[in-house]
Amino acid sequence: MKAPVNNSVLLTGDPNAVIPNPNGGATRIANASARARYLESRWVVDRGQTGYDVARGALVGTLHFGPWGKHQPAGMTEHGKLRAFRYPGVEILVDANGIPIGNAALPENAANDVFRRRHVIPGNLDTYFVGKGTDDFTVGRDGKTYHNTFINSSVAGGFIGRTVDTRPAATQSAFLDARFVVTAGLRRDRIIFDQHGDTRLSASDPDVQAGRAIQNTVKFTKEVVDQTRRHPVAGTLGGVLHVSKLFSVFYNHANNNAQPPLNARVLPDEKLPPPSTD
Repeated sequence: MKAPVNNSVLLTGDPNAVIPNPNGGATRIANASARARYLESRWVVDRGQTGYDVARGALVGTLHFGPWGKHQPAGMTEHGKLRAFRYPGVEILVDANGIPIGNAALPENAANDVFRRRHVIPGNLDTYFVGKGTDDFTVGRDGKTYHNTFINSSVAGGFIGRTVDTRPAATQSAFLDARFVVTAGLRRDRIIFDQHGDTRLSASDPDVQAGRAIQNTVKFTKEVVDQTRRHPVAGTLGGVLHVSKLFSVFYNHANNNAQPPLNARVLPDEKLPPPSTD
């Protein structure tokens, strides 16, 4: 996890003459910071990882067939596997048992959010900073002690696996003492997109029991809930004829299939779009 950042900073003043009693009583108490000016910010984190493992092999050669020309074939095979996930995160308040202060069923709910406030002295620019989001703290409320912690706020970042098997082959052939040269290529891909599911941590989850996570926070699962397969084929064929030392004619035809984007969905079924073709 990277250091937290503040996603917005507000410079304002406190207009409240009274505030709720921290001990939970119904009688409000005087606000010692009434009319004071302060900077306030909400701190967030962004945690994720991307890994890509590739194995490939290639083979090239030169073949001479006399009047049937000189040929230089090449081929390659490649297997690649990508895994990427991302968790946006937010800072909340929890008690000693890991129970959020406002909404235990939805820890990422705004009722649990922490807004850090730092009072400033008007005209003294040395006091105009929002503090450090890495500083831990505790507060008392309704007879309980709460501390800050960062949790996964959503699974909007996604957990995606992509497997690609590629088989390209190409050749360059020369005829008539290299006056006529032909190039050809063919590529076939097998692309598999796996989209993983998500869940909320139960009370029996090992991370919850060990105090490493908060119950009901969101987490990706190993289960693949949606899979998209593509098998695009691309090819090229061309040639050049050297009519003379100063004049040549050539022709080439090719098609291309690009893999679809990972972050797009096509309505109404929200499937990944097909590869683009040109």
